[in-house]
Amino acid sequence: MRWRTWRSCDEWPLRSLPWQVPSVCCLLPTAYCLLSLAAAAQVPPPIPTEKAVQLYGQSVHYYEAGQGSNLILVHGLGSEASIWAANIGPLSGKYHVYAPDQIGFGHSDKPIIDYKIATFVDFLDAFMQALAIPKATLVGNSLGGWISLDFTAQHPEMVDKLVLVDAAGLRAEGAPHALPVDLNPSSLLKSSGQSAVGSRP
Repeated sequence: MRWRTWRSCDEWPLRSLPWQVPSVCCLLPTAYCLLSLAAAAQVPPPIPTEKAVQLYGQSVHYYEAGQGSNLILVHGLGSEASIWAANIGPLSGKYHVYAPDQIGFGHSDKPIIDYKIATFVDFLDAFMQALAIPKATLVGNSLGGWISLDFTAQHPEMVDKLVLVDAAGLRAEGAPHALPVDLNPSSLLKSSGQSAVGSRP
């Protein structure tokens, strides 16, 4: 097989095709710009400084931003509050946004307990009390949707609106199955000697 080199783009055999191929000199800057845009798209959006609050003797971390009506973003199973990073900024322009790492997830404490939906509902209730949030819109994704739905059923006076994003826990017919409550948050209190609602560090 014989190789041939060309001295300029004008000698390139593809130049003779009916669909004029741009010269390599034009393609390189275009490719560089496209790669730069793709790399920039992978940079995570800025996220507010992380805060923490003590609930049932456990440290629960969260992000807070904005002013206005209260809005709480409740993440799903195997996730954490930072999953909402791209949403916190835009939402904080109109709402006072809270995005907690639920107990057992993210940077929050991970006590060895039997986690149930009721566990997360109790912690969400304590979270709102500790931060003096009388009422909020809940946005729940996946397991967070199930928790938000159950919280709304138990505390309707504390929920302004409910937004379910691909929520778990819903059946085609009827309400979600009732789960036994194996965790009594007061058992955490007895072992730690603290009150349910703590203060920010």
